[in-house]
Amino acid sequence: MAEVGSDNYSRDIRITSQSICIRIIKEFSEGVISSESVAEFSTFVKHMLERDSLQKGEFAKLCRIIFSTAFTILKESMKNEDEFNQYNFDSALQIINSIFENLKAENADDLRPFLWSINSRCLVICDKMSKAVNLERIATFEANFVRFMLSKAINRKDFFSKEHQGELAFMITFLMSKFCLQNVDMPIRLSLGNAMLELVKPWDESLKTMTSFLPGICCRMTKLACSDLNTAVVNVALKIFGCTVTTCLNDSVHKQDKVENSTVVESNPRNSGDVSKKNITRDENLKVLVRHIFAT
Repeated sequence: MAEVGSDNYSRDIRITSQSICIRIIKEFSEGVISSESVAEFSTFVKHMLERDSLQKGEFAKLCRIIFSTAFTILKESMKNEDEFNQYNFDSALQIINSIFENLKAENADDLRPFLWSINSRCLVICDKMSKAVNLERIATFEANFVRFMLSKAINRKDFFSKEHQGELAFMITFLMSKFCLQNVDMPIRLSLGNAMLELVKPWDESLKTMTSFLPGICCRMTKLACSDLNTAVVNVALKIFGCTVTTCLNDSVHKQDKVENSTVVESNPRNSGDVSKKNITRDENLKVLVRHIFAT
């Protein structure tokens, strides 16, 4: 009997979700998603996550449908600055965060394009309309996004790829600026600071991408550690600083340099004398890093 009840619940919740999602997509195609539909959708998602009657496969499939619908709402809410719908934006981001936190990494691989797009939109809207958005929800998404992208090698390879280098730079700027602002609520600052701490760890996939950011991060963290009066913030800043130095001195960087040097020499032995000039990024970064350490 319990199994029959579970099957009925799964069928009912699937029908309900499809009905709401179809209505929202229809409204989107007509130009405006109503706040009433968004409110009903938010309530449905909240109640769905409180229940534990769905099988794992069914839950993951339903989450992806809800996630893509929430992304549609988010996209529609910020068509342009003059028509920014704060209620729909906040509601959609809350749904995305709730699903994101409940969906395991192995069930979310196909959501990476959505996540990158949401990340870019959140950072842009926060930059242009900082007073009109819920910073806590954006910070929650960014922290979850960093956690997800660092969770396994295939995600890290995508995260630190050349294709996303500009987006990564924008994210690092956002994380650092909000973490360093004293008028930002403390839980938000610490959440973003801990996300930064994860980013600067010596991931093998990040060696070529992150080294150019490390001196700037180091400089900001040393200044913050010397000027902020909050012990928790100072502790996180010092951890980020220490991890930055560790990453710069990591053995993997030495190995990467040796491989690149060897490749250059083997491909063109006549240029062997120029190898040190071609591979100076790490040494230059360390010099800048040391200058920042002794200048503060």
